[in-house]
Amino acid sequence: MPPPSIGALWVAHPINQSAIIHRIAGILPSVSPPSAPPILTPLVGRVSLLSQLEGSAARLVTLTGPPGVGKTRVALELFARRGERGAWIDLSAVRSEAELCARVADGLGLRPSWLEPVDLVDELGWAIEGRGETWIVLDEAEGCVDALRRVLPRWLALAPDTRALLTSRERLGVADEALFDVPPLETEDAVALLAARAGMDEDARGQLEPLAEALDGVPLALELAAARLTLLPPGAIAGRLPSLLDVLTARGGRARASLRDTLQSAWDALDPRDQDALARCAVFAGRFSIEAAEAVLGEGALDALQRLRDRSLLAREGEALKLYAPIRGFLADQGSGDARERHARFFEARADQVGEDAIDELRAAHAYRPSRALALGLARILVRRGPPREALDVLAEHEGEEVERLRGRAHEILGHIEAAVRSYEAAGDLPALAAANLSRGRIEEARVCADEAVERAPDDVEARWARGFVAQAEGRLADAARDYAAARDRADGTRAARLRADIATVHLQQRRLDEAREGLEAAIAALDAKEAPVPLALAEGNLAILLQELGELDRAEALFERGVGRLREVGHLLFTAHLTAYAGMLAHERGEIDEAARRYELALGSLRRIGDARLIAVVGGAFGALECGRGRLEAARERFEEAQRNAEEVGDPGSSRALALHRLHLRLAEGAGTTLGETIDRLDDETTRRSDDARFALRLLRRALGHGAIVLSPEDHALTLPDGVAVDLRTRDILWRLVEAFASARLERPGAPLDVDTLIEAGWPGEKVLPGAAPNRVKVALSTLRKLGLRPWILRGEGGWFLDPSVPLRR
Repeated sequence: MPPPSIGALWVAHPINQSAIIHRIAGILPSVSPPSAPPILTPLVGRVSLLSQLEGSAARLVTLTGPPGVGKTRVALELFARRGERGAWIDLSAVRSEAELCARVADGLGLRPSWLEPVDLVDELGWAIEGRGETWIVLDEAEGCVDALRRVLPRWLALAPDTRALLTSRERLGVADEALFDVPPLETEDAVALLAARAGMDEDARGQLEPLAEALDGVPLALELAAARLTLLPPGAIAGRLPSLLDVLTARGGRARASLRDTLQSAWDALDPRDQDALARCAVFAGRFSIEAAEAVLGEGALDALQRLRDRSLLAREGEALKLYAPIRGFLADQGSGDARERHARFFEARADQVGEDAIDELRAAHAYRPSRALALGLARILVRRGPPREALDVLAEHEGEEVERLRGRAHEILGHIEAAVRSYEAAGDLPALAAANLSRGRIEEARVCADEAVERAPDDVEARWARGFVAQAEGRLADAARDYAAARDRADGTRAARLRADIATVHLQQRRLDEAREGLEAAIAALDAKEAPVPLALAEGNLAILLQELGELDRAEALFERGVGRLREVGHLLFTAHLTAYAGMLAHERGEIDEAARRYELALGSLRRIGDARLIAVVGGAFGALECGRGRLEAARERFEEAQRNAEEVGDPGSSRALALHRLHLRLAEGAGTTLGETIDRLDDETTRRSDDARFALRLLRRALGHGAIVLSPEDHALTLPDGVAVDLRTRDILWRLVEAFASARLERPGAPLDVDTLIEAGWPGEKVLPGAAPNRVKVALSTLRKLGLRPWILRGEGGWFLDPSVPLRR
């Protein structure tokens, strides 16, 4: 005959309840409970999540997330870190309340077989309380969520010193439940996991990032992929995800079902209407909106989405939803009815409105229904972010002005300038035609197109931009600034940011350096890398040119590299060649001759294919100067001859002046350096100052003529200039103090101008100078310094004067 139940004793002896609790161990004899699975590999990532969990005071915590996301692994880590008395209970095979009670009793080391079923829940609660302070992990609880909703709150009420942690795809939804979503790994951690499991070193990790992103950072999918990295390259694995789902794995030391079995279990737990809804979601290629989901799922979509989200089968990213890669791979075998047709119709109706994030959806819709609307919507995005060849393929079967306009843009990006011109002519797109004519060096034709565009539509943003672009190319900077400003006042978003960058480049040519820097940095901050990679890259390149002039060469180099990377990713051959050329000029100025030559050669190869005569002249001239420095005078002459032919074709004053300065390196190499001073001074005029290319050429030439640095000797009150000229200021204290002020500002903040008040304080310290007299004093002193040989290196900028930051300075 079994002993009396604890429930009966509890009711019959309310005064002696504590004694009853102490009898529990005898009435329910102890057995050895199953232990938690051993941890065989270090946990990757999850630092923030574990910190939050360890800091939580909640007595009931539920870790939710999709299959394979690592809920169990996080719980294991937390279980191992806590030194409390605890129990690990696997509920993966539990479905009913009776099975749950039996499994929990077993997990706590109790024998409940003799208990009266009516008292089982409460008696287990008292048994748990009898253990004192304890911590129970209920792993893989999604199969018995309904049972847990009924009994777990009761157990926690009876055992106030007990805390419970659940891992489940579905929350309980009971009072005081603290939910913690276990997200996929961040890309950096996902790459680290792949590399660690595959045994790859640090140098090989760069190629793993695309795979980590394609698998959405789901740890179990990453583990399976890592097992294949010994056989397949990373790029070949993501497309084989459905087959990867069948790979058996061991997790936490226990033999587990394949990921496909895990997903199949989640699928089988859905009723048919939710299975259909989930399968329909698989037609989306990436993130999708609620509106799109309602169009594809049909009636009852919102409720179905909520149920799928509650079961962690849909992820939410901001206002959008998505399927994780493993779930998508599993659903590849499930039917989706008419979902693809609904998907195509939805995006076809909105093809002219969707943004960059919808490119994969447009691709999928266009593949199923290659309509003109979808082709145009997809091509608009492709010409912004690439690849342009895909845009041409998408447009191949369609006609019309908008098609020709997009086709021209794709050709222009690919460097097919003549083809772009034909498309723009067919589309009647005068602003684009003006820009294309500039790209092939036809300035006069570009001006005609731009003027006509403004005449037809004076308030059109693109027309005013094109006219400003032509004016800037011709050196009419005030006209360019006016047109850019007029266009910016009518623009918003990306176009306004692009025009702000263009205005800043005019300021750069006007030597208004502070304004130029501020404008370019603001434009870079405003431009989105996905929406506007090309304008962003050009703004970065122009800021790099400015920083190069200011002597901030390391940052300039980083900006050039970043800009070139963006343009290569888009496939923009023309502008990639432009920034590669200017990065070569930076290397040239740093004395990295071989690297400069490599970049010049790369840029010229592309520019010749494109037919950009202006930049061929600029780069060819710089390359010729470089060849002179290497003593290869015949090669230099060939470079100069090609550059001269292109400069004459274009007729651009700035590029022609740059070439003239570069050609002086031949005379220098032939021994005429002592006679070049007057020629250089004569060429240092307004034309040179307005051209980035000419100023670069002038800096190179002056360095080649002298020692390449300004050297101050404070003890002697003397300095040596880059051309070797010594300046003795021992008897000119005012001038020496001004030179010291310029040098200090140059070292502390290159390119920062000194205004009249600062120079007065430096040159005439403590002396009271009438406001009207101060500018004249400064003007006379600076004029004297220029006559003594500092003319090339004392520069005037917006707000004052400064020492040329590109020239080395030593004390």
